[in-house]
Amino acid sequence: MLLRGLGLDRKGDDDLDATLARLWPHRAVRDELCELFVALAERSTRLEGPLDERSDAPVALHAEYTRSEALLAFGDGTIGAPSPSREGVRWLPDIKTDLLFVTLRKSERSFSPSTMYRDYAISRTRFHWESQNATHDQTPVGRRYVNHVALGTTVIMFVRDTETRENGSGAPFTCLGPVRYVSHESNRPMRVTWELAYPLPEALLETSQMLAAA
Repeated sequence: MLLRGLGLDRKGDDDLDATLARLWPHRAVRDELCELFVALAERSTRLEGPLDERSDAPVALHAEYTRSEALLAFGDGTIGAPSPSREGVRWLPDIKTDLLFVTLRKSERSFSPSTMYRDYAISRTRFHWESQNATHDQTPVGRRYVNHVALGTTVIMFVRDTETRENGSGAPFTCLGPVRYVSHESNRPMRVTWELAYPLPEALLETSQMLAAA
């Protein structure tokens, strides 16, 4: 995940040791990275914690990740062959996990009229989310959402405020952890209410509820 973020990955190169070897000789870069990690940790206003439900994935609750980093963390793709997924949902059958990637402020430049889904927090522990337009409660995907507890599958939600940072780079998603199906309304898309296992960070709650009221 780190090497991917540093741009040290090469297409077709899945040898992690070889990739690390390209970084290791540069002592100044390594020292600067260590200083950066400390500075970012001191600046952070969020309390991160372990994601006990998925201890096999190197992600922390309420920490931030790019989509690519999150997918790699859950075993989707490799450093030399990253996942091609760019959609807001990703089903990983090998680990029986759905990953949901939610952008609260959607721009017409990046989202078509049919994908301007209304996703927002209802409260600190409830989240309103719309599925893809083809999904209804009788499709395999829809049934998996509704029955994920009985089926033994996990749903992990990642949320971000906007698509890009002020400098134009892609904005990261905050890992909200596992969510549990509560109910849904309508079909194509399904309007699902999820219950969060951990309360939503206050900053995301305020932004989400402001957008929902607009």
